[in-house]
Amino acid sequence: MAKACLQLIVVGFIGGLLTAAVQHFQQGRNIRLDERRREDEFLRSMLGRTVSAYNAVKRIRRFLDAETRNESGVRSISRATYDQYLTELNAQQLEFESLKRIAPLADQRISRNRPTVAGPAEYIRDDSLTSMFSRVESFLNQVVGEYQHRRYLVPASGEISLNDFVALDSFFRKATFTAGTSDNINVIVRVMQTALLTP
Repeated sequence: MAKACLQLIVVGFIGGLLTAAVQHFQQGRNIRLDERRREDEFLRSMLGRTVSAYNAVKRIRRFLDAETRNESGVRSISRATYDQYLTELNAQQLEFESLKRIAPLADQRISRNRPTVAGPAEYIRDDSLTSMFSRVESFLNQVVGEYQHRRYLVPASGEISLNDFVALDSFFRKATFTAGTSDNINVIVRVMQTALLTP
């Protein structure tokens, strides 16, 4: 009888240890899953903001292009047009500045998963999402900065030639716009999508 009681106590003790171990394992797993959900939610939000801001920049660029080009291809701008679109562009530049500031959190997630999130070759060459957001923000900031410093040159009525507006001209040029924004955004989007799709 004493032997049976001792066996029952040992079995109960081992069962209790196994139950505790399983609960500890599941609790750790739940914590990791919860952390992953939060990180995924953050990346989804960041991805949505990135695409939305980039689409707004492209819209501004297209409308500005249409409103500043005449039939001979010469560009000129009125103050009303300059104010309207550069105010909108300023809002998007500030959005990219905000994304640049929070990108280190995404970089941490992506660097933790670096072996599984190789991403496009362009990202391997670049050091971080932060640096790519910084390049986009800097490109847009040049256009907005030119507006801040040269707006007074645009007459209150009539138009002025854009020959001396170097940053705005680079905003219109496909090669500089692509290098300053599109290429970076394409890599940012692919890297974040890969991170979200990686288990």
